[in-house]
Amino acid sequence: MNLGESKGSWADVVRASTHGSRGIALNYITPNIVNIQNVFQISIDEVKSGLDKWKNGVVGFVSRHQPNGFYVLVFESEEMKIEVLSQAAWRFFNKILYLKAWFAGMDLTQTDIVRVPIWVRFSQLKFHYYADKTLIKFASVYWESFVC
Repeated sequence: MNLGESKGSWADVVRASTHGSRGIALNYITPNIVNIQNVFQISIDEVKSGLDKWKNGVVGFVSRHQPNGFYVLVFESEEMKIEVLSQAAWRFFNKILYLKAWFAGMDLTQTDIVRVPIWVRFSQLKFHYYADKTLIKFASVYWESFVC
């Protein structure tokens, strides 16, 4: 499926995900008791299954000031994941959505965002000044304000 293709409305996607049609059945598995504590063991196959499930995952942070506020998106293919990650910037509820490819061991409490795209509006600038070199000169006047 291409990014431009539709599989239905967003309402259908959300409805399907909240009614359990894509969920898993939760069955109780009796844990082992070791030194008066409940413990469980995860097999290598279960670890591989988890890694495979998330391999095309992307983690999105809406704000670097809210490290615990993140979204996880999983794509059908690595090509789709790369296509989304290669886009310039995404906006979510009028805020920048920072995207990072998921990787095993990713710490979701650390965002380590290094670059942030910004938009500068020159509302009184005449249209004939909208040329690359001229815009860079205008932006350079404000550069000190943007460098942290």
